[in-house]
Amino acid sequence: MNPHPAPDTRLRTLIRWDVAMTLPVGLAMALLAAPLAAVTGVPEMLLRSVGLALLPYVAWLLWLARRPSVPRGTAWTMVAINALYAIECVLLPLLGWIAPNALGWAFLLVQAVVVGSFALLGTRVLRAPVQRAAIR
Repeated sequence: MNPHPAPDTRLRTLIRWDVAMTLPVGLAMALLAAPLAAVTGVPEMLLRSVGLALLPYVAWLLWLARRPSVPRGTAWTMVAINALYAIECVLLPLLGWIAPNALGWAFLLVQAVVVGSFALLGTRVLRAPVQRAAIR
């Protein structure tokens, strides 16, 4: 077994993890926006809108994961979307556009860390040198 899987294999694994984390969060935000708003102080409409926006993103990721190969530009788009989402989770309350309570801050910061990690890992995978099979 190769201890350093090819970048495409690592990218597909990352995409699957992104789906596994984003789908339940998106569904929860879309379907449970009112109770989440009540306990986090994050506006219900924002939670619902973001939750609904995450669902097509998950569908796109699933489509990407099933393609024979993921074009580099497309993979960089996924990295950019994750990076922007992570940044927005922190900037919205810092700029005063929303006023979450302590649990809301935790909710946003956990998302920022997880999604930001996907962006960083995606960058690392895409910048990794392509390993070629040894010729014997």
